Amino acid sequence: MIRPRQRATISVRLIGSQTDHRWRAPLLAEGFAVPAGGPAECALADLRGAENLDTALAEARRIALPLPLCVVLSLDEPLPREGHRDVVLVRLDRDRTEPLAAAIRSSVAAMHEAHALSVRSRALAACGLPLGSIHWPDLDAPAVMLAEPDRDLLPILKGLPCEKLVTPLSSSHTLRLLENQNAGALIIHLGRGNEHRLPVLKLIRRQSDLAELPVAVVCEEWTEELTASWLQHGADLLGRPSELPRLLETLQAGTSRYTVRQAVTQSLTNSVVTDEGHPSPIAGQRLFDQVVAEHRALGDRMAFGVIELHPEGGGSEHDVSEAGVYMAMALTGANLICRPRPSVFVVAMPYADKYYAGRTIRTLKTLIEDLKFGQEPDSVLISAKSAAIDGTGLTPKEAISELRTTLLQQVVDETLALA
Repeated sequence: MIRPRQRATISVRLIGSQTDHRWRAPLLAEGFAVPAGGPAECALADLRGAENLDTALAEARRIALPLPLCVVLSLDEPLPREGHRDVVLVRLDRDRTEPLAAAIRSSVAAMHEAHALSVRSRALAACGLPLGSIHWPDLDAPAVMLAEPDRDLLPILKGLPCEKLVTPLSSSHTLRLLENQNAGALIIHLGRGNEHRLPVLKLIRRQSDLAELPVAVVCEEWTEELTASWLQHGADLLGRPSELPRLLETLQAGTSRYTVRQAVTQSLTNSVVTDEGHPSPIAGQRLFDQVVAEHRALGDRMAFGVIELHPEGGGSEHDVSEAGVYMAMALTGANLICRPRPSVFVVAMPYADKYYAGRTIRTLKTLIEDLKFGQEPDSVLISAKSAAIDGTGLTPKEAISELRTTLLQQVVDETLALA
């Protein structure tokens, strides 16, 4: 699957003068928009140094509604008493833009997928087709802790409920629990500061099913180098062993967000059907048109991409269909692909700009051209032409017409270049 990336420039609302002073310039340098007013997609509050953290957090939540909220806390200050399922906490030893930017992007991507599912549901209803059942996993799944034997840890673990924390004996056992969805978060205990567990985090972040898994890392002594290393590789929360009870509460909120997002993503995948209502990775044209119309009615940003396939050496229609299925499987859930002509596939990408669309379509083109289709020894290679546009406000018919024009212009440019 193509990993979710930032679909377009994200607008962030900064809550409080301290947040504005500390984060406006770094976020602008990172490519975010920080408008003085008007609509936004995520809210940010820097609550380091707050006299009463829980009160300040409650006020930030009130101001942020209905946007997702990211909160910056200090690594040297205590965590809030209560974990909030609608708040992403980022603990920093100093101003580090990368982990905060990752938290904002993830929050906005989850919001976009939830909105896309709502639109998909209305489009299916308008077509007289069912959405299908949504499987909601365990929102209160326990966390697993990966730790070396350490007698100093035993008194802390003794006071924690077993239904909230599982302690497997090895990295492989931990990964099996996570991959089988028997746990909803991971705590990595570094013991004496050993960092040999870092490959486990790297492996998790490379797996599409576990990439968004909440991961906390606990260590008694956090140095700047150790902090930078774990945050750089995708740790969501840093803490100390003595904070495990509150860390578990915070991780439980992260587990809820993670499992809900998994259900939403799976529901988006399951909601793609043909015009006759049969499950299919490639949407029927009627459903595709209706989804785009629903997004247009809401004023959502929309980008389109086209892939035109050319089998080499007499490939069959089945080979082209197989390539289309591979492309559909590689797309993230919010995107929708249809097949208006036998060799042409069009992708609608809600909330995306032409840059995201261009990267996505080029990735699909590379995927298809790197594969062989059919069966050996008569396998077939497929070449592809692709184009992407910002199609906000366009109907599917208008978008396809503009994409075809773009493809034709590419052919003319290539011919002139060869001449």
